[in-house]
Amino acid sequence: MLIGMIWAEAHDHAIAKGLRLPWSIPEDHRFFMETVKGRPIFMGRRSWQSMRARPLPGSLNIVITSQQDFEAPGATVVHSFPEALELAMSTGTDLAWAGGGAGIYTETQPIADVVVRTLIDADVDADVFAPELDARWHRVTAYPEGTEWNVSTAGFRYRYEVRAREGVKLPSHLLADQPDAHLTIPAPWLAH
Repeated sequence: MLIGMIWAEAHDHAIAKGLRLPWSIPEDHRFFMETVKGRPIFMGRRSWQSMRARPLPGSLNIVITSQQDFEAPGATVVHSFPEALELAMSTGTDLAWAGGGAGIYTETQPIADVVVRTLIDADVDADVFAPELDARWHRVTAYPEGTEWNVSTAGFRYRYEVRAREGVKLPSHLLADQPDAHLTIPAPWLAH
């Protein structure tokens, strides 16, 4: 099983202010929902609460919390990161997603294989930040390429990017097929 991380970040790796995103990009929201659909996604309790405690449709939603009495209707509650990975693996999936927050990303990064992120060209007020990716993360593809940006209906400039560790073979159906995300994974990165 591969492990992926997915997030949107503005300048300085900003991903949230408290339990809220500091932007609204409907196109990225659709991309996120379609990309994780059909595969397990694990997240921390605060990320679950930031989604108004609603499960992502079509996916096994796994909430990691140390609160023993925490309930998450529509999701499965676990109490450790290893327990979340074991549950995801038990589904027979080819890939499980880490969906936040910052602590989950930090814990996942050492064992993750792929990162799908949306880069937002904006300075925002934030107190939650994505981990910085070091040189071991190779860019596989981006859309749009070069210096171009998509522009959301809300006016934000954004682009998608996929990074993976050297030697990782990605499933051909890794990404959502969205009109604003023409990401094509080059053959050397594809599993056969």
